[in-house]
Amino acid sequence: MPSANKTPNIGLNQWQGNEYPKRQDFVDDNAAVDLEIVKKASSTQDGRMAKEDKVKLDGISTGANKVEQSSTNGNIKINGTEKTVYTHPGSGTNPHGTTKSDVGLGNVTNDAQVKRTEMGTNNGVATLDASGVNAQAPKVHTHTKSQITDFPTSMPADGGNASTANKLATARTISLIGDATGSTPFDGSANKSITVVLANSGATAGTYTKLTIDAKGRVISATNLSASDIPNLDWSKIASGKPTTLAGYGVTDAVSKYIVLPSGTDLNTVVTSGFYRLDATSPNYTNLPPNSNVGYGQLIVSRGVDTAFQIITGYSNNEYYMRQGAKGGGTDTNFTTWQPWRKLWHDGNFDPDTKTKRVILTGQLQLTSYRKSVIALCEVTNDNPNLDSYSSGIISFHRYNGTLGAEINSLYVGAEKKYNTSNMSYFGLGLGNNIVNLRPCTFTYNGKKYGGVEFYFMAAPSSTIEFMGSSNFNIFGLDYYATDTSTVLNQEIYDSLEFDTTVNKLPNLVYNNEKVITREEQGGINLLSNGSFDNGLNSWTKNNTATLSIISDEKFSKCCKIVTSVQGGGIYNRSPSAIKNDAGTYVYSAWLKADAPLTIAFGLDNNRQTITLTTEWTRYYFIQNKNPGANNILSIFSWDTSGSTVTFYVANAQVETGTMITDWKPSVEDNKTYSDNKILSLGTTTNSGNAYTLTAPTGFTLQDGQLLVVKFNAASTGAITVNVGGTGAKAVKDYFGNDVTNVRANLPANLVYESSSDSFILQGKGGGGNAVAGDLLSGKTATVDAGQITGTIPSKSAQTYTPGTSNQTIASGQYLDGVQTILGDAALISANIKANASIFNVAGKSTVIETTESTNPIATNTVRSGKKGFVNGAAITGGLAVQATGPQTVTPGTSDIVKAAGIYDGPITIKGDADLVSANIKAEANIFGVAGKTSVVDTADATGVAGDVLSTKTVYINGVKTTGTMPNRGVVTLTPGTTDQTISNGYHNGSGIVKGDANLKPENIREDVGMFGKIGTLKPYELTAGDSNVLFLDSQQYNTTSYTRVKVGKTITTNIKGKIRISFDLRCGGSASLGYEVDKNGSLVTSNSYNSTSWTTETIDVTCSQGDVFEFLIKSYNEDYNAYIKNIKVSTDLVSPLTIA
Repeated sequence: MPSANKTPNIGLNQWQGNEYPKRQDFVDDNAAVDLEIVKKASSTQDGRMAKEDKVKLDGISTGANKVEQSSTNGNIKINGTEKTVYTHPGSGTNPHGTTKSDVGLGNVTNDAQVKRTEMGTNNGVATLDASGVNAQAPKVHTHTKSQITDFPTSMPADGGNASTANKLATARTISLIGDATGSTPFDGSANKSITVVLANSGATAGTYTKLTIDAKGRVISATNLSASDIPNLDWSKIASGKPTTLAGYGVTDAVSKYIVLPSGTDLNTVVTSGFYRLDATSPNYTNLPPNSNVGYGQLIVSRGVDTAFQIITGYSNNEYYMRQGAKGGGTDTNFTTWQPWRKLWHDGNFDPDTKTKRVILTGQLQLTSYRKSVIALCEVTNDNPNLDSYSSGIISFHRYNGTLGAEINSLYVGAEKKYNTSNMSYFGLGLGNNIVNLRPCTFTYNGKKYGGVEFYFMAAPSSTIEFMGSSNFNIFGLDYYATDTSTVLNQEIYDSLEFDTTVNKLPNLVYNNEKVITREEQGGINLLSNGSFDNGLNSWTKNNTATLSIISDEKFSKCCKIVTSVQGGGIYNRSPSAIKNDAGTYVYSAWLKADAPLTIAFGLDNNRQTITLTTEWTRYYFIQNKNPGANNILSIFSWDTSGSTVTFYVANAQVETGTMITDWKPSVEDNKTYSDNKILSLGTTTNSGNAYTLTAPTGFTLQDGQLLVVKFNAASTGAITVNVGGTGAKAVKDYFGNDVTNVRANLPANLVYESSSDSFILQGKGGGGNAVAGDLLSGKTATVDAGQITGTIPSKSAQTYTPGTSNQTIASGQYLDGVQTILGDAALISANIKANASIFNVAGKSTVIETTESTNPIATNTVRSGKKGFVNGAAITGGLAVQATGPQTVTPGTSDIVKAAGIYDGPITIKGDADLVSANIKAEANIFGVAGKTSVVDTADATGVAGDVLSTKTVYINGVKTTGTMPNRGVVTLTPGTTDQTISNGYHNGSGIVKGDANLKPENIREDVGMFGKIGTLKPYELTAGDSNVLFLDSQQYNTTSYTRVKVGKTITTNIKGKIRISFDLRCGGSASLGYEVDKNGSLVTSNSYNSTSWTTETIDVTCSQGDVFEFLIKSYNEDYNAYIKNIKVSTDLVSPLTIA
């Protein structure tokens, strides 16, 4: 349907609120837009101008004439009229007709002028300079002899000598004399050579290593080198004969290459400087580094006068160890004092980046008592966004004071430069007695600004201070103020300390994945009594001239109506427990409205705020830091000065600690009043037989579920009745619906009235019966008519009885808790019983007799074959042969080994075995008379696994000792939450519980919300659209050239129902329009277009429900221009949390 809201230019639809468009609406809008769109102008048709035309148009000055090009040379057209314009064409013409006389050159001839390039050059025009004529003709001439007419016959000017000649007039001789002789004639007509003859020097011809040369370079003597002639030569000059060993150099005290240490060497005795190799298996070496792997390694020893230094290395690993020994005197081996081996850490076996950073601050600060100190955790000097400086870890403090005793404080802290600012982002979680004294701060030191913490721990200094954690900053600390002398120790820090504006405190504290609400965030309980006016004007007092009345309201059950005509007329509340009389932060609020717009004063103590009420219920709140000693009063006064009669209303007023207002709740006094009205304590009964009577307050009526607290004055003898306040005798039933017959004298009891049966239900009474202690097992308890009893019947566990020579009796009066077994024996037959004897009525066999051993009975080893007799009841037949002529050895096995009877000439050895002991024999087995140990069993048939056995407990399964992995859960307590919780597998001892909560009642659950079978009846308060409280502001600017709508900004999820106000700023990047859209839960709320390069603010009031999701979309109608949006804001007249995605 068309919208009631239209755009101002062409009346396009602007849907808002609950308006919803139809397709035809868009068709109509498109038609309207098409009619308004103007095409680009052409030379023959009007229309929009191009941007190039607009540029040209903007370049024309105001009042300018139309100028056109003329076809006549030198002319232009101005407004259609030909105008002559004199110009100077580049052809050299003279359009002005200027003559030489016009410029004072009338006497100048028209002759050609000398060119500058011809002046002063050879064959050019002569010029004059200081030396005379210059360059009028060549200064140097070349002539042949024939061209010179006055050529002289001699040249006296040249000393009589010719300048050149072909040869000498008279030939000459050139000769060499001295140590070299020779000569040749020379007339100058050709080159000549001289054969030189050298004189002898006196040295005999031959090959020598030593020569004597005179000043002229002549060898005057020659001999061979002697040893004294060889100089000290550089090593590089010696080409051969170099020694290859130290001995070859004559060195006797050098360290050898390496020596293999023999087996059994004590490293304490290896004190001679040198290199040593260890054997691979290190056989019998002593005093090696503990737990080291140095096989094939090297031992390096450096010996001083009284000390020795050892380094030992591994062969193929990164192990290095060192130690030092001191000589106690005596020989080289007498080094009696050795330090422990120390392992050397290096970049091959130690990476400092994998270790937690530890900074010892002890000694930097808290140097003495009475010191205030700072610890720098990051640098925040400038607003460079690329500067990253942070620390995150634990600062631990320990101090010892003789009066207070030892004290430990720890601060889990995070501090970081806040992006492109000079502020610090900070969080801190402290533990300890004085941890509250650590305050986040920023300060300046040596010209740089730092972020960290400031603290003062009373008089005693901290003896140790350390930081452990992660940091890219060089953490440091220092003292800046002495409290005992009021002396500033560092003026720069003292003057620059800042605790609030430059510290961005990160508020979230999470425990078990849930945010912990701080005191300021949580708010306190309602400190104001009867803020709902449910108890009339109790706790409220009229101020000035005003008429007060309590009335019902559609929104609130009760509210206070105030009528007054004076400034200051109103009400105030001075409830005894309303406000603590100390300093602190409080937030006070109330729902207010007036019959007409009205200014009122609303405040805590005397710090009242003036606000203007509307005719709609609106919740107002203010935050105030209370001054100690101020009045404990919440006042709401008219502030109208006109003298007219005004009417305004107040509902649900409350005062809370902290900075956040919460849903209205009753105060402690309100709850007490409520409980006093709901739970009646009626005192002690009177009775007539089993009929009991109670007195009730005037006007008392029984309500279903009414709880009465009573005390019975006498014991009953049968089914009882109770009459409360003349409401009639009502039967009293127990939990099971049975008549209560056995109340005792002075019995306190809780009775709850149940209307459907018109009876009282006795709370807390158990079952009944006539059992006595002798009817119940020992230790077991039961509640019977006589009360609780404890059983006395003993239990007897399973027993096994072996018949013997005397009778065995099972006592009476016991509960046989297990099987009682009287053993039988398969061997109890006549054949096994002696003649004339009877065992348990089994008579002995007549042939079974007792044979008495003779003094010298016959035996198989003494009777030869053919002989026969009885020994101990057995027949012995002789005839033994000789079975062996040497010793015999018999090894027992699983079956009997029978040695044939006969004569043996050697001993027979029956082998024994040291392992034939009970511990090696399975239980219930008997090997050669050795009974098996009861704990030794065959575990081959065991089917359990480690998960079937409690953790840390052991069991043998199929011969393998197995440690159980079944977790021992012990006592598990589950607290129901928003999601299902799985009970972990493992052992539970039976004491675990699933928590209940007495507050799980419909009145505590939001209306129509189901929670664990309870349907809520709590009606939430709704948001009211407005600008009082900004719930969300995204000041970032977004833009797009997309022709289709794109999502911008963040997604907003509301957590309460009501109305909110959404606003944002729009701007077009050019002449093209933009379109915007606000969606709720994926469906359109509103959309519109905008066409201006200036920013404009769009405002939308929209109804929301809990969980509604809002998104913002924009588009550009011309992809050459951007569409811009910024300052997306959500506001209301109530504070309500939002979830921002």
